Amino acid sequence: MQTRQSYSSEKQVIHHLFHQKTRLTEVLRDKVCSIWPPSDVLFFPLADDFQYQLSDNSAATVLLDISGVTDDHIGRIIELIGGGVNFPTTIEPTAKFILRNGVPWVGTQGSKITFQIVKTGPAAYAFFEIQRS
Repeated sequence: MQTRQSYSSEKQVIHHLFHQKTRLTEVLRDKVCSIWPPSDVLFFPLADDFQYQLSDNSAATVLLDISGVTDDHIGRIIELIGGGVNFPTTIEPTAKFILRNGVPWVGTQGSKITFQIVKTGPAAYAFFEIQRS
């Protein structure tokens, strides 16, 4: 039985994930992508999907959260695929989205960002960037 790791600081999360071997090749990639509606979505609920296809928005949009995360999701890998042309979704570095070097991600068409879900408090979760393209 695998135990769930809890973290008291962002530094602990970064240390753990950079020293852990992430096996992305073992992640099931055959699930159907969820597609966001083409509106100014600030958050969306986590589903069983590995990939989430983003749409172009009607105005500048910053993703603030992915809701519905529980302890059962800790360690799970998800990938967002950009679909924006005029108004792509942006992810800014926050306590929810821990981005490498604090660099924002812009979801232009075809761009990708991969996160691992981590627990950061008793009922708090974050999305730790593993890679982007």
